Amino acid sequence: MKLQPNGPRDFGLNGYTLAQAPNLPIIIAVLGSIGSRLLSQDSTLYFVARALFFMGLTVWAWLELAEGVNVFRRALGAAGLAWALYLLQDDLS
Repeated sequence: MKLQPNGPRDFGLNGYTLAQAPNLPIIIAVLGSIGSRLLSQDSTLYFVARALFFMGLTVWAWLELAEGVNVFRRALGAAGLAWALYLLQDDLS
């Protein structure tokens, strides 16, 4: 069992893709997360950054859940959606 490339952007273990170069939705989520941590919570830009975080995370998680290359990636997508819903409960209450 060794970590090896499964494709030009993928790294896996015994044929299972465990990691790959980030795609656009996860990059947007990371940028939104960083932006929301750097901005004041009273500013409009804070809410825009927070919305970008949730949109990026939700799109990424849905794509992984629906089109993941293996069970591990689909489980990651399900966990991402659950995490997004957990984080949203504070914003919606």
